[in-house]
Amino acid sequence: MGDVPTSPVTSRSARVRAIVISTLLAGSTVEAAATAAKVNRKTITRLLADPDFQREFAAAETQVLSQAITRLTSLADGFIGTLAGIAFDAAAPANARVQAAKEGLSAMLKGAELLRLVKDVEQLKQIAASMGNR
Repeated sequence: MGDVPTSPVTSRSARVRAIVISTLLAGSTVEAAATAAKVNRKTITRLLADPDFQREFAAAETQVLSQAITRLTSLADGFIGTLAGIAFDAAAPANARVQAAKEGLSAMLKGAELLRLVKDVEQLKQIAASMGNR
């Protein structure tokens, strides 16, 4: 996630929280997070039970996921090209062509379903808003 600020303005507690969040989001264990933050494992356990920390962690996790989705989105044309290249390559093994076609169709169906759900949610928001105006 990057370097944690170490200015005197940043409290030790805030630095510990940032290190723990960064370490856990990188897939490390609680023990590794404790070592990285130079705190006892029990401190991490207490942090994990703290609703404020849970909100901080969830916000950081959402940011990481959003960045990953943005990156994957920018690569989508390449992925599609690769799948199409394999699916339509007569020289490719039949099982590879079938698998590429399945993956392409699966992604398309999931995308279509997500778009439908987004539209449904928007309609529900509009209905809820209009009911609130009564």
